Amino acid sequence: FNEHITTYGWDDDDIYQRMTAAGFVRQDVFAGTVHHLDHSDEERLGSTAHQLTTSSALDSIKADTLYKIRRNRYIANVMPDWKAESHPIGFAITAEHQAGLDIQREDWVPSRVPPHVDRQADYIALWEIASWRRGPRIRWLEEPALRRLLAKPLDTITKLDIELSIAYPERAVDPGATYLVVRVQNLAAILKNAAKGGTLAERLQKLADTMRAAQRALVIQAPIQSWPGSAAKPLTEYPLVPTWADIGHPQNIGWAQLDAVAARSETELLTDFDEAELKVLVPFAPHVQSRRARMFIDVQHGLGNRLRAMASAASIAQATDRELVVVWQPDDHCDCRLSDLFDYNGAVIDESFIHDASGCDIHNYMTIEGGEKNAPIRSNGSGDIYARSAFVLNSPHSDWARENRFLQSMRPVEAVQELVRSVRHPNDVSAHVRMEGGRKDEHLPYESTDNWTAEDHDLIDHWRAKSHFSHFMKRIGALIAEGRAGRIFIAADKPETYEEFGRAYPDRIAWLERGLYDRSAEQLQYALADAILLSRAPVMLGSTWSSFSELAQRLSTGRMVVEMSGRDF
Repeated sequence: FNEHITTYGWDDDDIYQRMTAAGFVRQDVFAGTVHHLDHSDEERLGSTAHQLTTSSALDSIKADTLYKIRRNRYIANVMPDWKAESHPIGFAITAEHQAGLDIQREDWVPSRVPPHVDRQADYIALWEIASWRRGPRIRWLEEPALRRLLAKPLDTITKLDIELSIAYPERAVDPGATYLVVRVQNLAAILKNAAKGGTLAERLQKLADTMRAAQRALVIQAPIQSWPGSAAKPLTEYPLVPTWADIGHPQNIGWAQLDAVAARSETELLTDFDEAELKVLVPFAPHVQSRRARMFIDVQHGLGNRLRAMASAASIAQATDRELVVVWQPDDHCDCRLSDLFDYNGAVIDESFIHDASGCDIHNYMTIEGGEKNAPIRSNGSGDIYARSAFVLNSPHSDWARENRFLQSMRPVEAVQELVRSVRHPNDVSAHVRMEGGRKDEHLPYESTDNWTAEDHDLIDHWRAKSHFSHFMKRIGALIAEGRAGRIFIAADKPETYEEFGRAYPDRIAWLERGLYDRSAEQLQYALADAILLSRAPVMLGSTWSSFSELAQRLSTGRMVVEMSGRDF
């Protein structure tokens, strides 16, 4: 094992990667034939594995096994490769006897990780996990500012906390801080008024004093990045965040209620400031916790399944004034995080908690778990809803058009956009050839019989046979003869499919080159790029019983003719 790794996590992944790089071929055993011995995180990490919810975000992240894994992943990547010629720790024989040998480790450790790499590994792991838990804007924070922000309990860190930490990285973060944010609408008039010591300055000062008595800090939001040098006090005494910063969703209440609201302590406040008076007071919602009811969507199975379930829940959340909270847990089907694919600013939780979702109206669509697929979602009440699904939810608030508008509004990460730009498009015809699945592939963890009922497995086996590449090639040949397929884009799950199409249509075909055919984060970025490229042709040939073909159709913003394997050709 790699002796640069000395704590829990990543040592197994590291040796798998090095063995693969050395030429070994990985073959996974049947998932149901191997079982872990149950052991707790305390046994993995020590007695500090679980922290109280009131502990700092820093403590709670460090107590997570994921932190240890990501930390060691960084160390393994930046340190020299561990090879046969690497120097392992030495041992000296101190005694020989019938039972064996007594050995003692030598003092000198040749594989020791330099202290500065160790410190950087701490920061990178904190930086990654904090951004997954509280949004990608945290990635703008350097180490000192990040550590100050993480002094707060994780569940209390808001978008406003993050923006203030970015704008003022040297300032300490008060773990109990709440705010009143004054939004400037006429900046020139306010700067002029403040320079003359006018009523606005007095009103701001009075407001700041009132808020201070209520243990709140005054923050100003204006259409600038920082105060100009000519700005006068008291404006420059207050922290500033730009108006384009995302700090919450307004909910208007009147100025007359300011005195009553000043005594509240449960949430941040946001106000609109219009030249001479405060007009609106708005509760500000933290990144995950809000005073609105929530729509939790625990997305399941592969990428297409997850995104259609998420879009359906988003439609319901919008129509019923609920906060959408996506539960996106990486697994064998989709081993990535939502942030690996999209620049998504909404609330995301990376671990399912359906069995602990007390107080929620729970709907489980996963029949293999004893759930009821297509059960009506009860959304008329005011409480939280928890849905676990790989499918569209049954609700009058969710339909094809609403779901697709949501999916088309999501912004892929730059890595995915770069992949899309690397391939010729648009094309005359696109084709998604899904051959993997069914009985022949049940040894794969994401195609295992544990994932679906016997009836569903029979259907998968039937439709995968109908989506063999030969059926697609026959239909494409007909389209070429009709003059409708001069440029073709193909997305497939097996390298031999690309080889066959490349030989058959060398001057017409385009595809996204790759060396991966798994469910890793990198491969799923390729998959999302494939779906986008498939969506940009006026004619698409899809694989029946594939949510990925459905995803490509959903992402299409133009008129698309769709033909499905086994049905239309």
